Amino acid sequence: MLVSAPRTLPFVLAASVAAGPPTNNLMVQHPGLLKYPIAASRGAPASNPSLCHQLGHFDSAKSNTFNDTGIMHVISYGSGYVNMTYAYEAVKTGSTKLRNQLFGVAFDSEPENYGIFGAGLDLRGWDDPYPTIINTLAQQGFTNSRAYSLDLRSIESQRDSVIFGGIDTGKFSGRLEKWPIIPAEQSPGGATRFWIYLDGITVSIENGTEVTAFVKVDGQPVLLDSEATLSSLPGPIVNELLKGFPSAQARGPLYQVDCPVPGSNGSVNFKFGNFIIKVPLENFILQVDESSCALGVQQNDEMPVLGDTFLRAAYVAYDWDNRNVHLANSVDCGFHLVAIGKGPDAVRLLTGDCRETAPTATFIATSISSVGYANSTVLSSSSDTAITLRSTSTSAVTSTTSYTITSRVSNVAGCVLQ
Repeated sequence: MLVSAPRTLPFVLAASVAAGPPTNNLMVQHPGLLKYPIAASRGAPASNPSLCHQLGHFDSAKSNTFNDTGIMHVISYGSGYVNMTYAYEAVKTGSTKLRNQLFGVAFDSEPENYGIFGAGLDLRGWDDPYPTIINTLAQQGFTNSRAYSLDLRSIESQRDSVIFGGIDTGKFSGRLEKWPIIPAEQSPGGATRFWIYLDGITVSIENGTEVTAFVKVDGQPVLLDSEATLSSLPGPIVNELLKGFPSAQARGPLYQVDCPVPGSNGSVNFKFGNFIIKVPLENFILQVDESSCALGVQQNDEMPVLGDTFLRAAYVAYDWDNRNVHLANSVDCGFHLVAIGKGPDAVRLLTGDCRETAPTATFIATSISSVGYANSTVLSSSSDTAITLRSTSTSAVTSTTSYTITSRVSNVAGCVLQ
């Protein structure tokens, strides 16, 4: 059975991994918020055998390093679920082999799913007693500390990446600004997640007018979540934000708006202290079909989220050890890896190699769904795709190895084992 932390885009980031020896090759999805990798297991019929053969599955009978803990677990998300058992196994990504990695072997799931490359936090705290991928990379010396960076980018881009233990200064402009993660006890829901304070939102309109949705220091906790297609904000903020979009009409949980003119200078601006992430309207507005568009935000008073409609304009570094998130405006002007170190300044004060420029890509959605929260795990709706995980080596990285997930995938039918 193949499972995934689902999302509603025509693609996801994923990795080619192998478990064994002997090796079992399979595709697993981009990190997301789940803690551990979940792999396909053999032993049940598939609704799409050719896809299952293409993506691969895990057969514990073929491995001489497999160690089944016998511990069963169920993950629920919206209307879906995964039944699995925890096990330890050698996991290989690119040229890197992780020893004794804890992961889930899934034997039943619903709906159509892939395996996942779990790299999320333990909701109970920062120091998980079990080896997550992020912990294992640091403990076995492949990275200097528990940190990685995410460059989500537009759908049209073929240069999306996740870098474990490194930062690509060729993918952002200005300084990489540091923001403390809100402690769990002070955050909505009281769980350990990537919460930071948002201090304001404005909408810059093409005619030069600026509409203020809200401004308040430490005014709104928001969760950075790459598994959420849309962003979600409290009703009062959404209502003020809509004033910047006079054509907006409610259509269920979404707001239909005029499609942006290609190359327009309008933007939605997210303020963190004196620092602003500028999201072009062409990224913040989703093109639903050839003639209609929807605003990339919905109302949620309990769990405010900055999802893909924000993250596609941001370069983000997540520093687990120091409880910080680092943000910059996303631009693509090349490739230059810098290693993340150890200690309080593991993520150095870096300046991007790029000059500020306005992206022109349009965010096209094949389906849109609200984000669902279940079992304290944040997930969204399903999609299909795959990309490769490769080990990256450059002269800029002298004290660690960085691992970059990067590629482009197509929309394919799902694989379900019943």
